[in-house]
Amino acid sequence: MHQKTTIPGIGLVLLAAFLLLLAGCSDEKTTAPTQETDVPGLPDDPDYLLAKQNVGNYLFTTKDLMSYGLDNIYQLPTDTEEVRNHYGPMSPDDTALYSYTNGWHVTYVARSGTYFTDYLRDSVQFQINSVPVEESVNLDYMHFIRYWGYTVLEIDTTYTNIYGYVNLEYEDLDQDVGYVNGVNNTRFEWNYISDDSTVEAIFDMEAQFTDVTVYQVPGYDWASGCPCTGDIAMTIDQSYTVHEGNNVDFYVKNWTVTIHIEGGVASVRLTSDGEYWDFTHEICTPPGTI
Repeated sequence: MHQKTTIPGIGLVLLAAFLLLLAGCSDEKTTAPTQETDVPGLPDDPDYLLAKQNVGNYLFTTKDLMSYGLDNIYQLPTDTEEVRNHYGPMSPDDTALYSYTNGWHVTYVARSGTYFTDYLRDSVQFQINSVPVEESVNLDYMHFIRYWGYTVLEIDTTYTNIYGYVNLEYEDLDQDVGYVNGVNNTRFEWNYISDDSTVEAIFDMEAQFTDVTVYQVPGYDWASGCPCTGDIAMTIDQSYTVHEGNNVDFYVKNWTVTIHIEGGVASVRLTSDGEYWDFTHEICTPPGTI
């Protein structure tokens, strides 16, 4: 299962800076009202640096996400044994299921190891001229839905849990340029544990894709999931619960994120509490520009 190998870690230096920010805080903090005119934020603001890191991690996995969906055109397992082989190695106690019902290919996988459990539930539908078809030959549309999660079992040291929901529609797959619309939501749960304190940091990220384009690779069809152009609108609900001795601090912050992709490069604006920050992030190199 891909997720367990692509989970980003929290920067402990940034987290340490955040802990200093919390020193002397009262029991609960809430965000200040947004001002009418946003002003540039400080580039070394700890909250911004953590949010920037998380948006960067999100964008880093976006190409993989697009590829996961497109891979279904060529590699979709169509019976339970194929599912088990595709997501193996699996133990006898792990679960692998497949069915084709009402035009949907449905796959469910749940695995449990010594250090983690993970799962996914994929639903995939192919269409030609708005009619569901079982085979992907000559398709022009695909609907891809995924629920997934990764949970750490050893919780005596710093660890990360991550969960997600994907609902994307791929259109114009009979053309050279395909369009992707839908949502890709992710929840990160970081748990930092030291001798004298613990921090639970939660980032809920909800993202809407609008006309994100992918290009066919001559001779390789949809081998590249590189998002070439398009827009992503995102909200982030960020919260921290800090336990230090008998003291408990709670801190929340909300972000609005706008992302415009051009040539595989994302131009990002983060906005919160009347302040904004801009940065760019290279996601990938679109086909034909190498």
